[in-house]
Amino acid sequence: MEFTEITKECLTKSGWYEARKIDISEYEKVLANGGYSIFDCAKKFLEQFGGLIITHPHRKVPEKTSDININPRQAVEGIYIEKVKDYEKIIGSPLVVVGEAHNRHMVLLMSSKGAIYEVFDDIVLFLGESGTDALNCLCNGFEPSPVNTQARRAE
Repeated sequence: MEFTEITKECLTKSGWYEARKIDISEYEKVLANGGYSIFDCAKKFLEQFGGLIITHPHRKVPEKTSDININPRQAVEGIYIEKVKDYEKIIGSPLVVVGEAHNRHMVLLMSSKGAIYEVFDDIVLFLGESGTDALNCLCNGFEPSPVNTQARRAE
């Protein structure tokens, strides 16, 4: 999937450009120290979007904005690794913290296959199969898919 025009505009305003690739060694160190494995798909996502604060129209209040903060160094401070392990059981995949959404109210987690979820307490929402899908979902105000947390916990 390609970025929508709205997503491209939000990304460009945040400082992103097509060939962007940053050094993520600081992120890798923070994640490793926090007990996370960093997958190749997460490395590629962070190289391309790490350090960006992406402002986009708020999904429910169009005259307001919301931010996506692609910074695992800040995001790991807002969630315990034990909670991420709980989310791994719910989702059925290893996860790594890649950032935050909704003005730092939701943590963004990427699976080992590249899918991105946003989480807060018992709320787990699927944003897309890839970073592109997730950024399109957030920037365009698409409705994320809720993950059934009860069904997985019972297994």
